[in-house]
Amino acid sequence: MDDLNLTVEQYQDAIKNALSYRQVELLQILYAFPNSTATAKELAAVISPKNPSPIVASGQIGKIGKAIATYLGVTPWLYHNGKNETPAYFSLVGPYFASEGKLSNERPGWEMKENLRTALESLNLVGHDEEDVQTTEKLPTEEQFDHQLFYKEGKVVQVFVNRYERNQKARLECIKHHGDSCFVCGFSFGQFYGDTAKGFIHVHHKTQLSDIGEEYEVDPINDLVPLCANCHSVVHLTNPALTVEELKRLTKKSSR
Repeated sequence: MDDLNLTVEQYQDAIKNALSYRQVELLQILYAFPNSTATAKELAAVISPKNPSPIVASGQIGKIGKAIATYLGVTPWLYHNGKNETPAYFSLVGPYFASEGKLSNERPGWEMKENLRTALESLNLVGHDEEDVQTTEKLPTEEQFDHQLFYKEGKVVQVFVNRYERNQKARLECIKHHGDSCFVCGFSFGQFYGDTAKGFIHVHHKTQLSDIGEEYEVDPINDLVPLCANCHSVVHLTNPALTVEELKRLTKKSSR
């Protein structure tokens, strides 16, 4: 197997310029698993709790690898997918259960490549030392994003940067408990847009971050709630922000 050994700098470049926000988030999710290792089934349970499909998870990892390979102009080794030989794009993320020229029939999964891990850490997209991560930092889809702008040849590419290893786990627990539909209006990105958006949802702090003390430990079930982008935006139109209950009352009034 002719494996590609991309440098940290190559991964950084690809993350900043070739990956969508959703793809970066999926890498963050894989990173948050123990040893940054997860099976397709485990990833699927996070991506789409109500309808977990390992095939969808595998496809998303493949798309990430393909985006990286296309941007960098590289081609990974070939494997037989049961019908024909095809580039193993997923190997750029870091496959395991793989052998020379073919994949094992065992459950597929990935152990993130070390240089990819380092690239995510160096871009402050993940917290590489949990003791250094502030529990009050924003979740990846928290409204009023903290962000960093990357500049290249006059083009501005926005990458949301949050060091939130604990918060990512809290986000996953919130979605696992409440589901990935909006808590207020019931909108589901996956049902409306299909597999590309399956499992995507904003996660909202019910208590404003400015009111949270340094010793605050987030409770994923009681402190966080999934909201669609519209409801999340409306919540933050006022200062202080609307409560979820107040927003529900507004939607009831408008539907009369």
